[in-house]
Order: sequence, then C-alpha cells, then structure tokens
Amino acid sequence: MKNFINILTAIVIVLQLSSCGTSSDPVKIAKEFATAFLNAEYDKCNKWMEDEEFTPSKEMSSMEKAVVEAIKEEAKKMQYITTIDNEFTTIEASYADVYFDVTSATDTGFNETIRVNLRKDDNGKWYVDDYKAF
Repeated sequence: MKNFINILTAIVIVLQLSSCGTSSDPVKIAKEFATAFLNAEYDKCNKWMEDEEFTPSKEMSSMEKAVVEAIKEEAKKMQYITTIDNEFTTIEASYADVYFDVTSATDTGFNETIRVNLRKDDNGKWYVDDYKAF
C-alpha cells in the first residue's frame, strides 16, 4: 500500500510540473496555439484562450465539420513551418506579443505572418488574448 501511495504521489508531482511548464512560457503557448490554428485543431486553440472562440468539434454542424476537414487536409499538404520573428516579438511581465513567420515545406512561395497576443491572469497563467493572421 505504501508503494502505491508513493507511486501515486510521484505521478501527481510529474503532472503538476508538466502543466506548470506549459502555462508559464508564453512563447511556447503561442507556438502551440499558432500550430493548432494552422492545422484547424480548434479544440486545442480553445484550450489556450480565456473564452472559447471556436465552436467545439462536438457542437459543430456537419457543414462546419466538412470545412474543418478540408482545412486539415490542406494543412497536411502544406506542411506549415512556424518560426518566431524575434524582431517584432515583445515579452513583458503581464503580456506578450509573439510573431511567427509561417512558411510551407511543400510550397516555397508561401509566406504568411501570425501574431499571437497573450496576457497573464491574476493566477500567473498565460492565455491567448487575441491572434491575427496577416
């Protein structure tokens, strides 16, 4: 029984540490959000936002699901690559504006920019406040 409690305690500590890493690094959150957005993984996008902005997949109409699937297929073909643009990125104590250059592994002419704005809440957790694809 003691071994079981020790193992359970170790698992809880590992889970807490791994979740802290995600919520304390605004650049990592911005990158995960941008990647999810480009790949039409909107449930993941909602996870990093204070308020759900995207219709959860379980609530989508058949038309919405078809559109999302088409976007996902296009993303697979494009193989998007996101690279942080340090020239325009700003990280402060309570907010961050992270810019990414988005290119494609399969379309050398593709070049877009995504800006992800993050804010820190009263508990010190970063969340996506706004985003824009240029």
